[in-house]
Amino acid sequence: MIVNWLMANLRIEGWISLIIIIVFGTMLLLSYKAGGISRESFGAMLMLKAGMFLTAILIFGLSVLILQMVLNMFGFGFENLILIVAMFTAFFMIFQWLFAPSFINAFYKVKFIEYPSNSTERWLLEKVEYLAKLSGLKKVPKVGIAMGLNIPNAFAYSSPIYGPHVAVTPSLLNNMPKEEVEAVLAHEIGHLKHRDVTAMLAVSFIPILIYYLGRHLMFMSAFGYGYSSRDRDQTPALLLFMGIILILAGIIFQFLVKHFNRLREYYADAHSANTLNNPRPLQRALARLDLMYKAFKSRMKQRTDNNFISMLFIYNYFVDFFYDYDEIDSYVEELKNKKTSWLIELLSTHPPIPKRIRFLDKLKLQ
Repeated sequence: MIVNWLMANLRIEGWISLIIIIVFGTMLLLSYKAGGISRESFGAMLMLKAGMFLTAILIFGLSVLILQMVLNMFGFGFENLILIVAMFTAFFMIFQWLFAPSFINAFYKVKFIEYPSNSTERWLLEKVEYLAKLSGLKKVPKVGIAMGLNIPNAFAYSSPIYGPHVAVTPSLLNNMPKEEVEAVLAHEIGHLKHRDVTAMLAVSFIPILIYYLGRHLMFMSAFGYGYSSRDRDQTPALLLFMGIILILAGIIFQFLVKHFNRLREYYADAHSANTLNNPRPLQRALARLDLMYKAFKSRMKQRTDNNFISMLFIYNYFVDFFYDYDEIDSYVEELKNKKTSWLIELLSTHPPIPKRIRFLDKLKLQ
């Protein structure tokens, strides 16, 4: 019924309508409820979930309108080109999703803990298992130590083939109190609980399709031809113009996708606070990481450029440094009043730490 309505009113062929419905349905299913939040926190969580849903709908709606514009301009025979580009885009995105854990493990030299060799490894293994069960995960994540990273960090990743993984760096374990490490682990498990990798793939698919469709149109313009008999009546200049428009649209969509990812980070923060029934450990962990960065920022040259991986990192820049609880608690309060740059936030996959700390302050846990 919905497919027929779309075909009748938007003149979109059946397979495009089917893709639209599948993506839209996936977005709805990925709106999970965070349990354990009291009535006082209902407003904060409602705004967060509404922001995620509306951002996904905005990306979805604008993407469909752009695809419809292309079809109207070049004719519905052009749908074959869209289908081909969609198939290639889906293939590479799904391939990355399925096999990314093997690349991550190799690149970051992740050593998995199967038989703990010391008390720290034993604690880490038991803590991840405890948090996973407390979070309701059906499968306990594999736990590893990223030996290839010399910065304090933690990240979660998964795929249907390799299952869920949680990795931490030696520097994180050596320079952060255990209760803060626990809060960071709960945040990462929140990403697994909310299936954030799947959510990002669903939201990113059509914008990436539009970007590569634009590149293909520019390629076609260079050879001065269209895709069907009607398309060949179009001038190379029109193909070039539409290609540029689609590429620019794809780039602009990435800002919306990053905004969606920042909201998922807040969601993982809420999961950590809710799981531990206390937001303070994660606030301290975030403040400690911020202090580490500021104290040694002149030494920090390393950064990650892989968006698929970096979107799940708790923070992107760290160094070895330690502060006691009094200093951290004092700095947490200082960060709550700190202003942040909207431009830097616009370009980031993670929200600014001061905003994350203020968000955690809004949660009134049972």
